[in-house]
Amino acid sequence: MKMKIRDMQEDDKAFIHSSWKRYMTSMDHYTYMDKETYYAEMEDLIEIMINTHEVKIICPEEADFQIFGYLVYDNKKNMIIFAYVKSIYRENGLFKKMVAECFDDFPQYYCQRTKNKQAKQFNHKYKLEYMPIEFVK
Repeated sequence: MKMKIRDMQEDDKAFIHSSWKRYMTSMDHYTYMDKETYYAEMEDLIEIMINTHEVKIICPEEADFQIFGYLVYDNKKNMIIFAYVKSIYRENGLFKKMVAECFDDFPQYYCQRTKNKQAKQFNHKYKLEYMPIEFVK
């Protein structure tokens, strides 16, 4: 199946918000928060991040509506804000494809720590430096 990378559309925002919030609930520092507070604050943070940074969607060439993953990033700062690939499509090179096509230079920073094995390996292998999302402007 051929993949393409496209710009985020307004219809994609609900999926991005939902998957980002759900994915980050597993992080230890968020488990201490009241759930209502967490979801309200993350909703605001995600909206700011997707409105102030570049967002690309990876999907099948013939089906724009079928999102396999997305990348929120800052090309000028060489920074991955957040990346997500649906679990059934991981280990297929989709994340690497997005990084290769979206960045002019290889990224130097990442902003969201995750428990995802592939993300940890990627960050370690390419020596990406952690930049907490709270410091992203």
